[in-house]
Amino acid sequence: NIFLDFKSSLVGSGGSDSAALLESVLQVLVAVKSKEFLKFLEMDVVVMLNEKISLFSKIKEDVDGKERITSSLTPENYVHISFEKDIPTPFGDWKEDKEVRYAVQYESETLFSKVSHWSNPITVRGKACPTLRMPVDQNRKSILVFRKFENRKPQLVGSVSPYQSNFIDI
Repeated sequence: NIFLDFKSSLVGSGGSDSAALLESVLQVLVAVKSKEFLKFLEMDVVVMLNEKISLFSKIKEDVDGKERITSSLTPENYVHISFEKDIPTPFGDWKEDKEVRYAVQYESETLFSKVSHWSNPITVRGKACPTLRMPVDQNRKSILVFRKFENRKPQLVGSVSPYQSNFIDI
């Protein structure tokens, strides 16, 4: 289960020899707070360290309490892609004759849907940074937009708020 693997990398699973990320961050903050040189610094630094320790402890507690972060919904991929901006290629990853695909995922508070199927590939021809149009979700969920060039790893490229229907992929 990807979620449980991710969760254990953040907060630990009890059986792992390696320290979980949030626990490691907390250990570093506590170690810094205990350093002798801090008594020569402004009190603001100590206050800031205490706030960060409290914040990361809360995040760790919140993540540890999560049982799941996905809903059973899988959104339809209604993304319409158009290259209407006059941004010539090459521009970043936008290179002539590369294929690009998009997928979407719903986000609502702390729940995420499954990721949609990938769009049909679009070949980049002279222009970069397309505009993606999608219907506004009637249930007022945000939409996360993922991009994949050719067979490379997918990237999260942005989020569309519940009241938006356009996204420019830069």
